Amino acid sequence: MIIVWFLLLIGPLIFIHELGHFALAKLFGVKVHRFSLGFGPAIKGMSWTRGETEYRISYFPLGGYVKMLGDDPTVEIPEKDKDRSFTHKPLWQRYLIVIAGPFFNLALPIIIYFFYFAAQSTASPAVVGTVLEGEPADKAGLKPGDKVLSVNGKKTRYWFDLTRVIRKNPDKKITLKIKRDGQKLSVKARPRLRRLETRLGVVEERGLLGIVPAFTASEIGVSDPQSPAAKAGLRRGDWILKINNKKTRYRHQLKKTLEQTKPGEVIELTILRPLKPKEADFADLRLLKPLTLNLSTAAHPDISEQESPGDKKGAYTGILSGEMFLDYIEPGSPAHILGLKEGDRIVSAMNKPLKSWFLFENILHRHKDKAIPITWKPYGQPLRKGTLRQQKKIITNEFKQEEESYIFGAFNRITHHFPDEIPIHNRVIYGGKMAMLMTSEIIYDMGLAVVQMFRGRVPADSVGGPIMLANIAQVAASKGWDVFLWIMALISLNLGLLNLLPIPILDGGHVLIFTIEAIRRKPLSLNARIYITYAGLFLILALMVWAFKNDIVRYFL
Repeated sequence: MIIVWFLLLIGPLIFIHELGHFALAKLFGVKVHRFSLGFGPAIKGMSWTRGETEYRISYFPLGGYVKMLGDDPTVEIPEKDKDRSFTHKPLWQRYLIVIAGPFFNLALPIIIYFFYFAAQSTASPAVVGTVLEGEPADKAGLKPGDKVLSVNGKKTRYWFDLTRVIRKNPDKKITLKIKRDGQKLSVKARPRLRRLETRLGVVEERGLLGIVPAFTASEIGVSDPQSPAAKAGLRRGDWILKINNKKTRYRHQLKKTLEQTKPGEVIELTILRPLKPKEADFADLRLLKPLTLNLSTAAHPDISEQESPGDKKGAYTGILSGEMFLDYIEPGSPAHILGLKEGDRIVSAMNKPLKSWFLFENILHRHKDKAIPITWKPYGQPLRKGTLRQQKKIITNEFKQEEESYIFGAFNRITHHFPDEIPIHNRVIYGGKMAMLMTSEIIYDMGLAVVQMFRGRVPADSVGGPIMLANIAQVAASKGWDVFLWIMALISLNLGLLNLLPIPILDGGHVLIFTIEAIRRKPLSLNARIYITYAGLFLILALMVWAFKNDIVRYFL
């Protein structure tokens, strides 16, 4: 079946490419001798003639060609046929005929992405779920539940619209029009500049506002065994649903309610507690047990911010957000070697206080190959400090591509709830916009990858040939037609860009030659064109040998 999926993947792409050349040639009156999918002799019974053109499917399906009158400079064209010769057509027509193939390949993904996105009926709304403490959104006064109507005058109905504007405005003031509790408000904020190194080795500057689309559940942690929370019987992982019958399902609700408590007050907590496997008689950590507890609040003790994070509003309860508490430590991992244990709370990294796992992951990513000073607090014990070095691993993904990964080895557990998705208004416009954005971003990334490969930032062994394409086709097909078509769109973009490279015998090489002729105002000599063609052929053959070598190493050695 792998051969079938391979042909189903590249067959349409070759057809689309050659169709571009064929259609423009016919449009400008160029005589087309042959339209071939594949190289070599035609498969028996797969060749037929319509009018002046032979159509065929050939044995070697690694490309195709459109044979036009006048495309071979060594063949002399009779005077009566010169008006239908490719060589004798105006330069602008030859330009269009040549670039039509790559253009069709670049256009196909737009069509695929259009139908993919237009088929979607709902999308995530531009509603703030969680506001990260200390981040620009928090300082600007944004709150969970705020609906963002526009940013700098641009409508932001969907979460995608919102994040796109924020990312494009690092360290720049933006104005957000929001709706809160039925009222429309204006909020000014300055997204924090975040430098992120991409997989292509390029550092991108993005804006970070500090908002998350999901609401964070009110799962808690307890660090101090002498705190009111511990004395009341609260544990790490408890989910506080109500305080004095007031709903506190989400963290922001819990925080607001606790800020209103007074020292010496007894509050009633309604909680859900995850049962351990031995308590549940089977390994289902999702099973929750309802409980009601009473907690006596106290005055805030004279301890450091790291010992008891958060502001001092309200009474002291010892109830902490469960987000920075560790739930699982992978044996033998850097976290395990450092001495981290289940129930420990990560306090700081790179000497920066942490209240969000999201920001902790940012630090791990930015300093993946460096020593990271970490402070943590075990349950009932003083703060501890250590230096973390993440473990570098090379992982082979399902497409047999090697990926670099850095392992920390400790994980938290926190529940997030996403708001209900909303209907997409005018799915045709939405599909068109998303298709254009997706295609343009992928083209940019692919172009950047080529540049980085020449600079040595992207390994040359990442180049693959027909064996890799066949494997990709089979894996994509196993995941469903949506994934298969998505991969087809990526390969089509790759094929289009590859053919635009200024290498002789590729379409980009022809464009380069036409440009030189336009500058010189006369065609190149026959010998020059022959030498250029041989040089291009050598480069392409060398690339094919290199790609095939990589395939052999990747799949068979």
